[in-house]
Amino acid sequence: MKKRVLLFFCVVNIFINGCSFKNGFFSQDLIKESLFTNTKKLPISQNSTILVSYLNNSLKAYQNDKENFLINLYIDNSYEENETKNIFDPFVDISIDPDIKPIRVIKLSKDHNLTKISPMQSRWSKYYLVEFNKTITNKIELIFKIENSSFYRLIFLKDQ
Repeated sequence: MKKRVLLFFCVVNIFINGCSFKNGFFSQDLIKESLFTNTKKLPISQNSTILVSYLNNSLKAYQNDKENFLINLYIDNSYEENETKNIFDPFVDISIDPDIKPIRVIKLSKDHNLTKISPMQSRWSKYYLVEFNKTITNKIELIFKIENSSFYRLIFLKDQ
């Protein structure tokens, strides 16, 4: 009788583990939580928002010799196209401190792995991976200049 009960629990355990995610039960949630804690929201107007996630503190794949940011530009579909066409293309008005420009800006597709774990997802969002050269300070001040007039600053602290 004990052998049958033990065999039953072994079969149930194999069935449950075989149907689970291959990367563990909670690892995707932990990644999103870590990314969320390193994300800041920047309301640009009533109908548009920028979310910036500092990837170096969140994802091991981005702990390299660059400063990496996931930028999510959300524009509500009711917002007129001509009012937003110059907000963020071609991304020339972003810098670290006043002088350090990005070394690379990549527009990401909706199917990219980073966009799937973004803290906010919508069909109206545009996603960008922005890379800067590594800084030696423990604080990164990201500066956005919108339409040659408005300045916005976001400060991120590096993990030690």
